[in-house]
Amino acid sequence: MEEKKKCHCCGEEILAVAKKCKHCGEWFEKTTIVNKEETTVTDKSSLNYQLLAILCYVAMFFVVISGLQDIVGDTEVHSHRKWSFLITIAQSIPQWLTVICEGSLMVFLIMSLRKQYMRMHQDKPLPFTALLCLLAGAYLFSLIATFIPDYADEDIFTILFVVVIPLTLAVSILHFIVGFQLRERLKGASMVGIAMIILAIVPIITGIVELGIGDDKLIWTGIVEAGVYIFFLYALKEFYRKTEIEEQTNN
Repeated sequence: MEEKKKCHCCGEEILAVAKKCKHCGEWFEKTTIVNKEETTVTDKSSLNYQLLAILCYVAMFFVVISGLQDIVGDTEVHSHRKWSFLITIAQSIPQWLTVICEGSLMVFLIMSLRKQYMRMHQDKPLPFTALLCLLAGAYLFSLIATFIPDYADEDIFTILFVVVIPLTLAVSILHFIVGFQLRERLKGASMVGIAMIILAIVPIITGIVELGIGDDKLIWTGIVEAGVYIFFLYALKEFYRKTEIEEQTNN
């Protein structure tokens, strides 16, 4: 009778000589058997889940700061006395620095999500690379916009607007594709997938609202967008936490 072992990722029983789990698609490094007890070499590609969870919280902080900076830019500070302390903090951080930190963290976290997905499904790639490139481009244009004064020529804002609209649509489409597939393919990532689907829809809706309603409503669309990003980051943090617990249990 052929010896068997349990997959350290999904816990299903497979042949001891298997190089890849037939259930979850996880690839294994070489294993050794000592006194009929299996010892599996640590997967060097494993992610630092605790660090990723902390980075999710840091990204949430910068999302909140970014939202508050937009509020300060669109409304009078004295009309938001309840948020005066947070607004003071937001005003003390340069907007360009907020964009760089938020963008870098979001790109890094999605890169880590891609790595985790590819560990399980090397034969079923998703358009993560295209999403990362477009997302980096979107944050780059946001960074450029922070250096353009309000009194600048309207043609500059028109050019940015013409570029940002198709870029936003492309990012939304890829968010939807990746999120929909993650929900079904990656174990424990259903909430992350749902959050990415919402991320795909909300910017389009809020963009239409901002164009159709007026400046006095920008605060609410900004709050909605920030809330969706925080939901995504929280779902991602929970996914990493549960994945770490599961891997520790299986090992």
